[in-house]
Amino acid sequence: MARARKVIRTKNIYKKSRSKGGRVFRGLLYLFLILALVGFGFIFSREWSIRFGPDAPKPSSDLSPSSLPQEEPSSDPEESVSSQEEPPPAEPFGRVRKLSEEELRLTGEALEAKMGAIRAEGAEIVLFELKTEEGFLLYDTANEKAQVYGAIDSQPAALDPLVAAAREAGLKTAAQVSALKDPKAAHLRNRNSFAFGNQTNTNWMDNSKDQGGKPWLNPYMENTRAYLSELAAELHSRGMDIILLTNLNFPTKNTKDMNPINPFTSQEEILRQTLAEIQEAAGETQVLNCIDLAEQATLFEGDAAAFFQSLEGADYGALISLDSIRERRTKLLPKLRGGVETALDPLEIAGELLDGTGENAVLILRGSDTEALEELLDARGYDSYLVI
Repeated sequence: MARARKVIRTKNIYKKSRSKGGRVFRGLLYLFLILALVGFGFIFSREWSIRFGPDAPKPSSDLSPSSLPQEEPSSDPEESVSSQEEPPPAEPFGRVRKLSEEELRLTGEALEAKMGAIRAEGAEIVLFELKTEEGFLLYDTANEKAQVYGAIDSQPAALDPLVAAAREAGLKTAAQVSALKDPKAAHLRNRNSFAFGNQTNTNWMDNSKDQGGKPWLNPYMENTRAYLSELAAELHSRGMDIILLTNLNFPTKNTKDMNPINPFTSQEEILRQTLAEIQEAAGETQVLNCIDLAEQATLFEGDAAAFFQSLEGADYGALISLDSIRERRTKLLPKLRGGVETALDPLEIAGELLDGTGENAVLILRGSDTEALEELLDARGYDSYLVI
């Protein structure tokens, strides 16, 4: 039988034939991979040498925070301040000169000379008392309520020439206005005063008649707030830069049977509402509420610290009155010292009241107190205050 022939197969019979172009592509790809590996190795070895080689920087344990790498801030505060226009600093209140009633009625050259002299004295603001504690308006107001109340002075000052002369002399103008202490306008018939108990036809007074008691305007009543707001709007329109309100508070005597008209709104709330309405009516004219610190700190339910805290954030005039301090010294000391009896004299008490006032307070003094308080004010750096 014939022997079977052996067939030898090679690997090439199982592979597809490859073109010349395919071999060239594979060669280029191989060369590219080789070059990439060489490049990566070079970069890696260089970074390794920089960070961990013999010339690498040595770590130090005494690096200050400023020498450590810091995250780049989004904006440099110093650059922001220097690159942006800074807001103008708040203007100090300035020295104030109050005119007497006789000076309010000056006219012509005498008025111009007076304003020039006031400016030469170093004053920056001239103060006109335009509504007195007796309720009289000392200027030529056009307010209809004042005419009905008979509240216009028999010889009212011409306000416009006063303002013009002040402006010509480079002075700002301020109006002093007694707010709620106003026996001239306050009366039940005017629907702006208190009722006493349940006797709605009896005019309320802040003390017995034989002790000189007088009626006050009642801020709970709309006619009261409207009257004060109308006056503020008029003073703004006639050139007042500042309105200084005094007696924007409830009286301190004979209040047991006072009918508050609105039992759902506290006295503090209605006073804030009254002040807000006056300021809104006054527009750009600044309204300052003058607070007798000794009186109001004594009346406040908490201690003096809580009293001053309640005033934070509000612009107000801080009145330091030595007479008021003397009158209330016995009741005021526990407020200041927590009930501990001390031998503080009125000047020392004035100093503690001064220390409690905040940055928003404008210091106000009685004219008779300025000399006695001068050393106290100098020691605390006060060089600007208003004298009434």
